[in-house]
Amino acid sequence: MEIETLSDHQYISFEIEDKHNKQSQIRDETVTGWRVKRLNTQSMALAIQKEITQSDTDPERYTEALTRACNFLLPKKKQGRRREVYWWCESIAELRRKCLKKKRQMVRKNRRQGTSDQEKKQAYELYKQARKKLKLEIGRAKEKAWKEVCQDVEEDPWD
Repeated sequence: MEIETLSDHQYISFEIEDKHNKQSQIRDETVTGWRVKRLNTQSMALAIQKEITQSDTDPERYTEALTRACNFLLPKKKQGRRREVYWWCESIAELRRKCLKKKRQMVRKNRRQGTSDQEKKQAYELYKQARKKLKLEIGRAKEKAWKEVCQDVEEDPWD
């Protein structure tokens, strides 16, 4: 807003929107960027070099090239209702998949009519073992992540 106020103060402007369908709004705004954890810097550099020459000085051209390279090389990051926990890793994801598989097997055996009590008990024990492994790994991961945070703070508390 470029209105002369003859004052040291500036106007504050805002817009009020009425969004009737909140669910569609959430779905539309789920893609927020790219997952850069598995970024291969060499392939990214090559992709950008193909797009841009040394004589390019237009910042918009750089932005477009970088966006195209990211779209091509990186998977999209989706922001769900929950953020990823700081200690999550691929080994925990794998253990969780195994634990859920054992739980599904146990539930199926409990529902099935012809399953003996011994089989049900065995399925339950396998599930308990998988759950225990998962919990132990989560505990280790949390401890490791906490130590990394403490170490980062000790190295540079102002960062």
